[in-house]
Amino acid sequence: MQAFYRKKFLIWIPSSLNSKNLKKKLHLSFKKQKIIPGKIASIETQENFIEEYFELFNEAKKWCCHVLFYDPVHQLHNSESAKCWIEKWTEFFLKSNTWRNRITAMWAINPISLMFSGLIIEDNCDTETTKTALKNIREDYPDWKPIFMFLDNAAYNRSYEVQEYALKLWIILCYLPPYSPNLNLIERLRKFMKKKLVKNRYYETLDEFRTIFLNFFSNLWNYADELRHIFDNNFVILNAV
Repeated sequence: MQAFYRKKFLIWIPSSLNSKNLKKKLHLSFKKQKIIPGKIASIETQENFIEEYFELFNEAKKWCCHVLFYDPVHQLHNSESAKCWIEKWTEFFLKSNTWRNRITAMWAINPISLMFSGLIIEDNCDTETTKTALKNIREDYPDWKPIFMFLDNAAYNRSYEVQEYALKLWIILCYLPPYSPNLNLIERLRKFMKKKLVKNRYYETLDEFRTIFLNFFSNLWNYADELRHIFDNNFVILNAV
């Protein structure tokens, strides 16, 4: 017996009746479901944020301030299988690693200039590493014009120590609504990075993986055309299922 979704209803079909003609008549197709966060901010909250963001964004452009999106990513040194074109009747085997080493990129992206700033470590995020990342970000903008940085509500991002340190660096921390990763544009860079570096790729050693990882961000401008397309300030509003 198999389960199928039609609109908002779950349809169970006995295996004995599981024919192509029956599926066609019921307007069914066999495909993967999309994954969304288990908890999502209300549509009204998301819309209010987007409206406030564009007001701030326009003011920042007017006064030549900087707008960044920030979020740490923990990337395991391991392969990730993805769809690819292979010859019929053949199998494609992807090597994988058994250890759990990872690289953490505490990164910020400027959606206008496509400049990447931040800190790459092999440890967990905390208050001290966040302060170091903010320091590195400020050094990449030596004009000392205000930086409006959008980030999530992780404990180390909201600590008083981090907030006070950010103000000393003229970095204004703008927190996203809870449960709204879709409003953080850097999530698109995370997906893009995985597509270029991780999907269907195998790296024998951590050193090799680290080198590839660093080279990607050091030469981010090589992907300018693709990145300009994904950083188009066109936010997607998610609705709870």
